[in-house]
Amino acid sequence: MKCVKCTREITTVQCPQCGYHHGKESVYFLGEPNEKDLRIEFPDFQIENDTLKKYKGSDLDVVVPEHIRKIGSKAFRGKKGIARIKLPRGITEIQDHAFQDCTALQEIELPDSVEFYGSEIFSGCAALRQVKVGGNQNTHFQMTFFGSNLERIEFRRGIRELNMDDLDLCSSLRYLKLPGTVQVMKRFLNRNRFGTVQVYAPELWKKKHSGFQNAFY
Repeated sequence: MKCVKCTREITTVQCPQCGYHHGKESVYFLGEPNEKDLRIEFPDFQIENDTLKKYKGSDLDVVVPEHIRKIGSKAFRGKKGIARIKLPRGITEIQDHAFQDCTALQEIELPDSVEFYGSEIFSGCAALRQVKVGGNQNTHFQMTFFGSNLERIEFRRGIRELNMDDLDLCSSLRYLKLPGTVQVMKRFLNRNRFGTVQVYAPELWKKKHSGFQNAFY
């Protein structure tokens, strides 16, 4: 095997050259692993190139392989025994209904590398009440939170654009944290919801962000 960071041949989870520490699930054949390699290395995952098409396991805690860059549509749908999912830092896309009906899901990490969040990715995730959403200047959302039971959403620094209609469709939402990096807010949050959602966005208030003020007042 080779280190995924410096490509040195390794026999342990920590590379003796660069010090990078691999979980056993992230040590894979360098380059373009063929289908046979992937089946041997990650038997619980159906993988095509860099896309996770389907999770077939039954673990309580799931760590997605390090080389995955896209979570396919409905990849985890209906996996009712999963409590926690950890995604690799290089993930760029989470497609429609990716985690739909994962009824026991309580915790998931959404890294800053994600540039596209598909629709209804948390629909039917009854136990998932809060999430920290990573992103960057290219990140955009498409009906992402519709159908979820999320009460608390925190957007991390780096995200520049939000669609407020998308958030308005999350009827259970009670707390919303917005970073100072937001520059564009498409459409406005339903004014009838004002008073039911606590909004924390001190940097936007300080900058007198007009889109923010119009969105909530």
